[in-house]
Amino acid sequence: MTYHFFEKWAERREDVLNFKREITKAKKTYMLKVYFFHKIWNQLNKNKIDRKSAEALARLYKLKSSNAYMQILAKSKELFEIKSIHSEEIYQFIDLVRTLNEKVEVEKKLAQEIIEELLSGKLPVKSKFYQLQEFFKEESLYLNIEDQNFKKIEEVFLIQKEPGAGTGGYILITEAVEKGMVTIEGKKIFTGKKPIQGLKIDHNKIIIKGDHFAPMQNARWIEGDQYVSPSSHDPYSYFVERGRFNSWPRRKIQYTLGISNAEAVVSLEVEVFPEQTYIKIKEEGIIQFAIAQLKPEQVRRVYQKAQLIA
Repeated sequence: MTYHFFEKWAERREDVLNFKREITKAKKTYMLKVYFFHKIWNQLNKNKIDRKSAEALARLYKLKSSNAYMQILAKSKELFEIKSIHSEEIYQFIDLVRTLNEKVEVEKKLAQEIIEELLSGKLPVKSKFYQLQEFFKEESLYLNIEDQNFKKIEEVFLIQKEPGAGTGGYILITEAVEKGMVTIEGKKIFTGKKPIQGLKIDHNKIIIKGDHFAPMQNARWIEGDQYVSPSSHDPYSYFVERGRFNSWPRRKIQYTLGISNAEAVVSLEVEVFPEQTYIKIKEEGIIQFAIAQLKPEQVRRVYQKAQLIA
């Protein structure tokens, strides 16, 4: 839990089998793609073509090793021979790598379209870059890159935002563990001596049973869709510790959470990776969660149907 998901697998003991070389390759490839596309984007905004960067990307995407996730998948078959690793943990690892592998292949086709247009002297439409940015945003969740100069480039190009719509206070749950803000005992996570309600660890993942407050119509849509969709301007889905606001009046909930409408509450159970999970611990002991890039398939069920708040 104190590692980023891939870091855990990169740092496993040599005698167990690790993926350090492949994960390092994935990081370097990702950084190069973002670096060169950022340069191209800057020139595109001036109606110019950065041919040199386009050529560099063309060479990169032609390399068989440009998709490190494919290499990880091939090597991961050996994991089932290691009895010290729980099979569920292995399946979760492989599922994520397979998802990233599929997305990188789609991203590659889109990137090559953009590169071909650039090299032919055409200015690609910006909507293609927006699609590309979404692919990069998801991949970035699972790569623990510490190069601060690169992170500035990444933040500008991907227009990454902190959770909370500017209110602040959220921290990645892995960082909260490292800083001692929360502690782990078995499958539970604690703040002080109190376990966080509805939160537990399941091998590589975190399961959250959380409450989401919204206008009644929105809450019903969420119940029907079984999904809290991130908005176009905020890539996070928000939840509160389960049952924390039971019997609270609507206005007090709205004031405490800093939201405009808490007409209703709907509760979902989601299964996500630590890299997606941000936590906010308020002075009143209220725990809030922000999930980055939540996917519909990560919602396990509607835990409580939409209910009107008095």
